Parts: sequence; structure tokens; C-alpha cells
Amino acid sequence: MPTPVACLLPADLKTRFGALGVAIVEHALSSADLQRMERSFPVAQPFPAETVSQGFAGFAPADMSWFGRHEVLGELAAMLGGGPMRLVRAIAHGNSPEANWLVPWHQDQAEDAGQRPIEVLRRMVTLRVHLDDCGEDGGPLEVLPGSHEVGRLDRAGMAGLALEVAPLLCLAVRGDILAMRPLLVRRSQRARVPTARRAIDLEFASAFALVA
Repeated sequence: MPTPVACLLPADLKTRFGALGVAIVEHALSSADLQRMERSFPVAQPFPAETVSQGFAGFAPADMSWFGRHEVLGELAAMLGGGPMRLVRAIAHGNSPEANWLVPWHQDQAEDAGQRPIEVLRRMVTLRVHLDDCGEDGGPLEVLPGSHEVGRLDRAGMAGLALEVAPLLCLAVRGDILAMRPLLVRRSQRARVPTARRAIDLEFASAFALVA
């Protein structure tokens, strides 16, 4: 019988995630898992022209159901979310030498389905699966720890908060998972050494919450 995911994770992971709104789970996935995910996101795959023209390189993987059935991902989302969770959206995205831009301070509010109520967003968990290493030169994510507790912010509010809260740099290697709350304020700089930097964001919502 497989060992429960919670037994393989740091004992204080859930506490730190609750306080900061972000946590790295190192080497969370097997080589077979990563190879399976790469079928949805090969290195050579170009991004849809419409997403690049809007300054965002991203697309929905064709087989989202596979991610929703993945035992490790589901258990991790449930542990961090505090109860049963279900996958509601998957977005593959990344930078490359041809697509290397600054993403300013922002919060994820799932505009694909309309602006979700804040009580729903507070109970959601995003798991970012890294398919490539993302070091300091690769334009890693910067986050404002604890900002998920502030609520929705406009651009001025996020800029002001960035002056008060020291950002955390989220470095990752292939196979790591970065867990985040959707309302966490974050940004990413242009890569100083632009290479392939692929990731898949998996958004999980409480199974008991109404998702718009």
C-alpha cells in the first residue's frame, strides 16, 4: 500500500503554507510523472499566437483529466487546502529565448470563469509543477509572503504592499511543486539567461465550495 503523501512531507509544511501562502515541495514527482506531463508540453511546442500577442505564453493542456486523477497532486492539494479538493483549471506556461518578458505584481483571480467570490478564492490552492529548472537567472517567481490574507488589491495596493513586505524568491528544479494561494501577490522578472522554463499551474478548489 503506498505511503500517504503527508508522511513524506515536512511536518510544518501546512503551517508554513497557511502563514505565508506559498511553499515549495521538493522532488515531488517521479520521472514517469514528468515524462507524462511533458506530452502536453514538449520543449519544441510553440505557444498559441494569440497568447503571445497578449504578453502571456500559456495554454490549457489537452488532457486535464489526467492531472485531476493524479493521486499525489490530489493528496497534496487536499492537505494544504484543508479538505477534499477538485481540479478546476490547468494552464501550461513558460518562458523561452523567444518569449521572455516581465510579469508585474498580480493576483490570480480566475477571470476565465468570471471573478470568483473571495471566499472561494481563499479556499483554493494552485500547484505549479516545474518541468524545467528555474534558478536566479531564469526569471523565477517573486512573492509577497502573507499577502494572500489581505484580500483583493488593485495595482496601487500591490505596489504599496511591495514597499512594505520583503519578497521571497521561489527557486525550483525540475520536479518541484510550488504551492500557492490564488490571492498571493507575485511577479516574475525577465530571465537574465533565457532558456526553456516550463511549468503547469493546477488550480484546485474546495469540493464543498461553489466555483463560479
